[in-house]
Amino acid sequence: MTTAPESRSKRLQPGGFALLAGVALLLTACASAPLPPTVALDAAESAIGNAELANAGRFASAELAEAREKLSRANSAINTELSRGFDALSEEMQRAGDQR
Repeated sequence: MTTAPESRSKRLQPGGFALLAGVALLLTACASAPLPPTVALDAAESAIGNAELANAGRFASAELAEAREKLSRANSAINTELSRGFDALSEEMQRAGDQR
C-alpha cells in the first residue's frame, strides 16, 4: 500500500516545481513586457528547451506541449506578419519605380 507522502514524492521531484514556476514566470514576463517579437520568441524557445533538458515532460507533459504549441503559433503569426510587411514594401517600391 502506497502512502500519500510516497506517492507525492514520486510525482514531483525536487526542482520540478521550480522549473515549472520559472517557465510560467518567463511566459508571463514575455506577455507583459513589450519585447521585440524575436527576443520574446527566442526567450520562450530557450525556456522550453531548458525545460525539456530538465525532463519537465515527465512531470508536466501537458503544460510543456501547450507551451510548444503556443510557440509554434507565435512563430507562424510572426512569419505571416513579416510576409505581409514584405509584400507591402515590395508593392510600395514597385509604385515608386513606376512613378519615375
